[in-house]
Amino acid sequence: MTSVLFSLYNEILYRPLFNGLIFIYSVIPLYDLGLSIIILTVLVRLILFPATLRAFKSQAAMRAIQPKLKTIQEEYKNDKGEQTKRIMELYAEHKMNPFSGCLPILIQLPVLIALYQIFWKGIDPSQFGYLYSFIAEPENFSATAFGLIDLMQRNIPLALLAGVSQFFQARFIPQPEPPSSKSGKALEPDLSKILSLQIKYFFPLLIAVWSFSLPSALPLYWTTMNLLAIVEQILIKKKF
Repeated sequence: MTSVLFSLYNEILYRPLFNGLIFIYSVIPLYDLGLSIIILTVLVRLILFPATLRAFKSQAAMRAIQPKLKTIQEEYKNDKGEQTKRIMELYAEHKMNPFSGCLPILIQLPVLIALYQIFWKGIDPSQFGYLYSFIAEPENFSATAFGLIDLMQRNIPLALLAGVSQFFQARFIPQPEPPSSKSGKALEPDLSKILSLQIKYFFPLLIAVWSFSLPSALPLYWTTMNLLAIVEQILIKKKF
């Protein structure tokens, strides 16, 4: 079973991404791996855009029912079982999935793992055996980005940039209001609020530290993905 899953993962994610990266590298005039990663990231983001849009609409719907949600939390604050039941009924009434906002992250994770493997193994002629028959091998391959950065080595500025871009990207995620009573007094701590604060402050730091231990191709991908996510959020908010 493990070998079957690995084969599926390899054919569905790893090889297509690897081939796509090499193809882009081969057709762009500058033969620059950094630019190839940016172009690949844009294409991946475009493919994931429908899931991102659904998540945004789900978050907007969640904000719309916040008053009803607060009423239920206050009315049944001493009966957690009934509170949970009423909240689930509210979600069902509005045909909502409270976890759909996490969908883009869940989809991105396998892609990130595949790209991690590509860059961790190192992109060199020994890996060209993964190329499809219709993808030509680059004659003079270089892992240098913009003539300056070796993307197979660690890079402190790119690691910091990945963390900073993650911080600003997190600020564009709509933050839920904490539940409060009619008197304005806050009720018990809202787990979603606590989680959002961790995502906003702790996760960027974790990304920066993690990125420093990896080949700089990966933080370049992550930074580009975050910047594109910010642009998406701005455009979606203007549209909807």
